[in-house]
Amino acid sequence: MSWPHERLQVDGTPDYTKVWIPGGTKFVINGPLDVSALFDYLEVWNADGYDIAAVLDNARVKLFHDEACKPSSAVSRELPLRQWLMYEATSGSKRFCFYDARWYEMDQDYLSRIDDLVAGVFENQPLVQLDPWTDGLVDEDAYNKFLAEQLEGIVMDKKLVRTDMHRRGIEMCDVYVPGAALVHVKRADSSAQVSHLLAQGLVSADSLRRDEQARREFQERLRGLTGDAEGRSDWKQVIFGLARPRPIDAASLFSFSKVNLVRQVQYLRSFAIDVAIVHIPRSEGPAPDGS
Repeated sequence: MSWPHERLQVDGTPDYTKVWIPGGTKFVINGPLDVSALFDYLEVWNADGYDIAAVLDNARVKLFHDEACKPSSAVSRELPLRQWLMYEATSGSKRFCFYDARWYEMDQDYLSRIDDLVAGVFENQPLVQLDPWTDGLVDEDAYNKFLAEQLEGIVMDKKLVRTDMHRRGIEMCDVYVPGAALVHVKRADSSAQVSHLLAQGLVSADSLRRDEQARREFQERLRGLTGDAEGRSDWKQVIFGLARPRPIDAASLFSFSKVNLVRQVQYLRSFAIDVAIVHIPRSEGPAPDGS
């Protein structure tokens, strides 16, 4: 699964994903859509009389802030399911990718350059160290609080900053480390979760660099949380913490995920924003609700 953030136009923090066929069965999942859930839905839709082609032609996906999926809680556009799918296949010396509802043949020289650039991102060192996610930390909320204590940082998870451009609010980071970094943390069990995290980091960093209102509101948030009269919002790096049992590297990502990552990193670096991707060791186990 991919996270088509350029088409979604997300405004707010998505907590629930609604997947449905008009006139057919609908599903609501806590978190992003993943492949295992989609296969379960396909079985139900097949029993309802929809074959795979009909599902791909008709199924829709939309993000919401609450489980009831009321129209007022929508935080994204409605998109066809096709635009959430990503697939790669190799035939001989050629690599083909399905992305954004279209097939592409990837140039091998271009992919080699992308692989080198992505490897460089993974080798970049973070300004602060992210400790392992131990069994006693039951969910992302617990880990973020633990991390903030370790780094003398501030938990910003779900503390939204609202602007004229983002009226429902955006999450600037999970943990803010004054003078150092915006830290984004995600249980990265699927490609969609990784894509979501990268998109979130791009939107927040872009807002803080280009939108004076976003910077001002972020400082106000910090003042309210810390009592610091200045509300310091100086930072040098965006850190993406991917929590998973096994390390993640450039080879773990789909080709288009790599392309998007390189584009996002190059864009942030054009504003003198450094980027680091960090593996957070985490034990095996099902994701708790809300992660």
